[in-house]
Amino acid sequence: MRHLVRLLAPSLVALLGFAVPAYAAPEPIVFDFEDGLQGWTLEGSAQRVQTQVLGGQWAIFGDGSVEGGALVSIQMDLSNIAFITVEQFLVDGDEDGLSFFYRIGGRFIVSGPLRLVEPGNPSVRAHDVMFPGDQQIGFYWGVDLGPEERGPIVAFIDNITFHPVPEPSSLAFLGFSLGAILIARRRIK
Repeated sequence: MRHLVRLLAPSLVALLGFAVPAYAAPEPIVFDFEDGLQGWTLEGSAQRVQTQVLGGQWAIFGDGSVEGGALVSIQMDLSNIAFITVEQFLVDGDEDGLSFFYRIGGRFIVSGPLRLVEPGNPSVRAHDVMFPGDQQIGFYWGVDLGPEERGPIVAFIDNITFHPVPEPSSLAFLGFSLGAILIARRRIK
């Protein structure tokens, strides 16, 4: 019996690590535009519309082929944000035409096209935060802000999500739990 308890103890500790974290990890901040612009500013052809493309939900639509393109921005504190995702629903144009920018001291700092999150799903794009702190950030398409020119894009964007930096204690519990499981497996063998 004592041998069994010694073998199972690390597994029980690991399970407790998953079940009772030190404190809950911060939730992502999601902007779905169902309740208005939620602090976002629209420029150029960008406008909040209700669309059947998304099953009657609200989104931001922009025609990047018209002069001035489309730009959406918000003042946001990125101090504890790891990355930002956005869902893009392409109507026409270059699927890499949606880009991210920082506006610092009146200057645009362009990060270029967003990376794919899921290789088989081109609608979910992401940007890793490069400049933490309180600043104006946003997305643009069809606007000539950067050195490279991309083709015009007509698209809807929705569900802009700010993903927080993982808490160190959560990562520590995960590492401790996985280590305890590995130790328990080696002892059983």
